[in-house]
Amino acid sequence: MTRTAGNPNVQQLDYGRPTLSFWRRHRTALLIILAVLLFAAGYVFSNRRTLILRFEAKRRLWEDRRRYYETAAETAPADHLVFDAPMDRRIVDAPVDPPGRWELLWSNRRYSSPNTREPLLFQHEMTTASGMRVLVAVQWDDSTNQRQLIATMLRPGTLSRHPLPYGPFVIFIDDGTLTKPLRLFAGQIDPNDDHHFTIRYQNARESGVLDGRLVEEPGATTYREFGTIRMSRIPDAQADSAPAR
Repeated sequence: MTRTAGNPNVQQLDYGRPTLSFWRRHRTALLIILAVLLFAAGYVFSNRRTLILRFEAKRRLWEDRRRYYETAAETAPADHLVFDAPMDRRIVDAPVDPPGRWELLWSNRRYSSPNTREPLLFQHEMTTASGMRVLVAVQWDDSTNQRQLIATMLRPGTLSRHPLPYGPFVIFIDDGTLTKPLRLFAGQIDPNDDHHFTIRYQNARESGVLDGRLVEEPGATTYREFGTIRMSRIPDAQADSAPAR
């Protein structure tokens, strides 16, 4: 029996399906993508004014939120002299810090004071009695017949709401503390309790702190979550003689 030697030059025929182009293999998906893009382009074109306004609104919300945290970052050390009224100078002529972000962005303009702006005595993020984080600012005010300190709370904004201010409201009415010669230093938050802060003062009789605390406001019908601020005067001699807690 003899074998017939195969011809090495004969190639195997390929009877499989022909290779499809990229377009034919992905035609359905590409048509769907094209239809979606055309629909999106038509929607944008027909609603361009609404979309621009919506974008601008979101941009303003984002800017307000950024300004809030930039303002909250502006703090001063405890030895920083904020207000200095010697005997030979009128209270209204007392030198104060130049207006910072709080005065420029968030301060209520209906109050008048030295240099047309209240000196900012305290500014810090704190927690209200209800647990809400707010930016608290305390300012000098002599727009009435008596000197007093006013406070404003500012709730941070989100991408769906602007920052919400509460106040200003009076937290301390002068009991003889705010008389010349008077020096007020930058207020400081209690590192162990962010419901509590102090503002150091010096006058002709004594030195001490104005002690502030964020507490609930039982009688509030609106803005209840902000609560209020209770402030009292604690002379250094009294603080030194008080028993340790």
